[in-house]
Amino acid sequence: MRDLGTLGGTRSSTAWLNDRGQVVGNSNLAGDRVRHPYLWDRRRGLQDLGTLGGDGGYANWIDDQGDVVGAADLPGSQTSHGFLWTHGTMRDLPPAGGARCSSAGAINDSGVAVGDVNDCHFNSSAAMVWRHGSAIDLNTLIAPTTTHLLKALYISERGEIVGESVLANGDRHMFLLIPTAH
Repeated sequence: MRDLGTLGGTRSSTAWLNDRGQVVGNSNLAGDRVRHPYLWDRRRGLQDLGTLGGDGGYANWIDDQGDVVGAADLPGSQTSHGFLWTHGTMRDLPPAGGARCSSAGAINDSGVAVGDVNDCHFNSSAAMVWRHGSAIDLNTLIAPTTTHLLKALYISERGEIVGESVLANGDRHMFLLIPTAH
């Protein structure tokens, strides 16, 4: 067993582990008022990934190249956006459609990230995909339906996406999107 430590606070949690043994999650900073996303690996130990200019954030996923996705606060800490952290730099993954907040939940080894846009209080309003940093509402990529895709949770190496949806009657179901050849 290995204690991964904290970023100075009294609590940390893990979110994902890749095949290289790298771990991501979030940790309280000293004083326990804010949390930051972290990356842990055997060589460097615990590394604070920072934010998008605000107070806090969290990491959700790490791919086998060491690319990390999650969400981090913008300046003023009233809104947060999904982020992609790669090679020591955090890039903003803004929401689509004029939404205020977004969160990236997973990334595949091709660099395609998935997540959601939300009301800044963790209430999802649309499932998202980011390709090369550009946000796309997944609802715009499927045939017309009464099912609304709320949140993309995972993406496979083949581009299959699973997540949460809501039916016209309010029932919530999981969905699977399978890419088609063009």
